[in-house]
Amino acid sequence: MTMADRIVVMDAGRIAQVGTPKEVYDHPNSPFVASFMGAENTLALDVRPSGAGVEVRADDGSAALYGGSVPVGAVTAYFRDDIASLDDPDARIDGSIVLPGKITQRTYPGGHYRYVVAIGSRHFTVTDSRYHELDRPVGLRLPLADLHLFPNAQNTGGHHA
Repeated sequence: MTMADRIVVMDAGRIAQVGTPKEVYDHPNSPFVASFMGAENTLALDVRPSGAGVEVRADDGSAALYGGSVPVGAVTAYFRDDIASLDDPDARIDGSIVLPGKITQRTYPGGHYRYVVAIGSRHFTVTDSRYHELDRPVGLRLPLADLHLFPNAQNTGGHHA
């Protein structure tokens, strides 16, 4: 990644994606490539047309409006820990979905805190410079532009809004 002008990601002997390191890292073309490039967190979302953009809704009812071009229907979002941040559990932030949860673990590796946030039965890791108490209700903020959205297998529409 650090020395290459172009990289090739292989999946079971087949080329999955070719591009510059930045292209492949920032714009993976499949769930496999997204996971391979470190976006191992997943979240089920439902995307519906709304006005000039889309409404993105999570299973818990959290929702956000977004104006970007994304697949419509049932999708799986892939993301890296470093795009997540902590906010108020009831925050409404344009272009971000905020999932209410609570802090279950806190470590201080130096320079920042690393938190584990429980959302339902799922756990996500978040880095934050601020100190937060354990069991504190928080919102896991995910900027929609930084999520890699892929239609679920049964979602054959494949339309983009």
